Amino acid sequence: MNDSRAPASTAVSSFPGSDLKTLSEAIRDSQSVSLILNCLAADIHAHPEKLRAVDSEILSRIDSLIFGVDVDLNASLVAEDE
Repeated sequence: MNDSRAPASTAVSSFPGSDLKTLSEAIRDSQSVSLILNCLAADIHAHPEKLRAVDSEILSRIDSLIFGVDVDLNASLVAEDE
């Protein structure tokens, strides 16, 4: 994940309450995000030929599937989970 093309420290001030954090600090703060990004980076490094561009047709399909769907990320998926 030490890509010389990427800046070492990118501000993430677009997120509420994170005006003083950098992207690298935010990632370090979330172990699960770090694990996912490390796994993704390893897979990209091992199989760069599998990378595919996301074209406008795929984006339109995604938009049609999720348009108008409201998600409460804090809500339990099933009442029994509480």
